[in-house]
Amino acid sequence: MTPKPEDVLKLAEDIVAAKKMLSDLQTQWAAIFKGSADSVAVTVRTKRTDSFASQVEAVILGKPGKLLTIAEVATALGTDDTLKVGRTLFRLSNTKRIANPERGKYSTKTRLEVAA
Repeated sequence: MTPKPEDVLKLAEDIVAAKKMLSDLQTQWAAIFKGSADSVAVTVRTKRTDSFASQVEAVILGKPGKLLTIAEVATALGTDDTLKVGRTLFRLSNTKRIANPERGKYSTKTRLEVAA
């Protein structure tokens, strides 16, 4: 099948218009961010292993399937600050990183929770 000349001409005009629009958008980008669009680096969030939340999560994940209380997690971390541990456990369970099957008890996620 041979393309029609008018279809090819229309496509070529659309490509030229798209290139012009891209150039205009890159100029706007550079004006807003004081740099070229090519120089913008994409950052990827990495999990901090040194954070308190990561340490608390590691204690829970280190005892799969076992229900741990706030006091037990605090003891495993070597801290007396049960308020900080409790708040951290609450946040971890709200973000679905750990399970909270009973009041005041925390555990690793079960298979059903992982699938959900």
